[in-house]
Amino acid sequence: MKVIVMSDTHLRYVTPEFEKICNKFCLDADMVIHLGDWVSPQIFDYMMQFELIGISGNSDHPAIVEQLPFKRTIKLGNFRFGLIHGWGWYGNFHEPLIREFERVDGILFGHTHQPVYKEINSKIFINPGSVFAGRGSIKKSIAVMKFSFGDLKVDIVEL
Repeated sequence: MKVIVMSDTHLRYVTPEFEKICNKFCLDADMVIHLGDWVSPQIFDYMMQFELIGISGNSDHPAIVEQLPFKRTIKLGNFRFGLIHGWGWYGNFHEPLIREFERVDGILFGHTHQPVYKEINSKIFINPGSVFAGRGSIKKSIAVMKFSFGDLKVDIVEL
């Protein structure tokens, strides 16, 4: 199973570059996960063409917030993941995230625009970075998760 994870699109409308990214990565994915800060309902509507799971973020239009929770738990392969956009932490991010979820193997989060793939205290933490709003020297990115025979492989892909 191939899962594309993205966050922080921060787009007001679907751009040709966004369409190109989605065509390259999402068309053959079994699932696409968006971790909030879509910003515009137009982005959410466009992404509905894919097998999609999403949550809302702190910069989202009220129409998105009405449709999507701020956090949720899902099962992918043999793993249970918590999904949350997040809020203002950049350093010791894992402790506040762990407090948000019980009995999960990992947490997928956004907000910081900084890609992360770490295992801390036997939990997997993945932040795909931002599709369009890199900060400073941080490049735009997404995460590609591949599940096979109980194993998980994660790649952070710079765009």
